[in-house]
Amino acid sequence: EINPNSATAHNYLGITASQKGRQQEAEKEMLQAITEDPNYADAHFNLAVILITTQPPSRELAREHYARATALGTQPSPSLERLLQ
Repeated sequence: EINPNSATAHNYLGITASQKGRQQEAEKEMLQAITEDPNYADAHFNLAVILITTQPPSRELAREHYARATALGTQPSPSLERLLQ
């Protein structure tokens, strides 16, 4: 059983939804992960990826979440940075 308050669980549910092409659901899960743990760098990074690869991309919001992820210690991603330009 999944703990509904687990940021990690929501992060992985978001990854799974994204892999299945369900971007809206993926975004919702990542936002829930961040609600549960605002300092969860992986969720901020994953949300940035989802936001920039969804059509149309939410570039500004993606940049904000990427900046938050790197501020929290996530390694910079040159490929994601190119998408965010």
